[in-house]
Amino acid sequence: MLVPILLLLGVKYRADKTRQAMRGQVENVLVGLSCSLYSNPSLCNAIAETTARSEDPIRSQLAAVSLEIAHGLGIDDSLHGAARRIDDEVFTFAVDAIAICRATGADICVVLDRLAKVAGMRGIAKDRVEALASQQKTTSKLVTLIPVFLLSAVYLLNPTYTAYLFTHTGLIAVTYAALSIGVGFFAMHRMTARISEGA
Repeated sequence: MLVPILLLLGVKYRADKTRQAMRGQVENVLVGLSCSLYSNPSLCNAIAETTARSEDPIRSQLAAVSLEIAHGLGIDDSLHGAARRIDDEVFTFAVDAIAICRATGADICVVLDRLAKVAGMRGIAKDRVEALASQQKTTSKLVTLIPVFLLSAVYLLNPTYTAYLFTHTGLIAVTYAALSIGVGFFAMHRMTARISEGA
């Protein structure tokens, strides 16, 4: 019973990591598409050129788009399928913008350039949030360890002073303090993790 659960958790973890890696590659993909379109207005060729310059895991998704187009699937439908697999807001918006530009004759390159800047700014903001989250995690660990360190130091310097803690009432107080510290550490850790996930 435990093995299938662990396998499912492993698959989910790997899928999340892959999706996160692809989100980090969206900016380069949009820039690549825009540069290719400047030199060659064919969107199919631009996708093929960007695929050749990209790296996995997003390269496999772009290769799937080129393969679907080669087998007769519409460009818009193929790109929307890739957007669902990549599951990134900026890439999905870029695919919608490409479809609109193709229908109206607008300049796709300008839209892709602006969306690439949005993706880049998102990456910078994410790095800043992760740095702040790392500071908060370090702070939570220090705040948790300080009472333990102080109590250990007092016990080593003057065991008689802390003898009360080994009585029945003292053990109850120490247990309550340990639970409080643990709950506080867990709460700070979860809040920091939620902030990091929201980024």
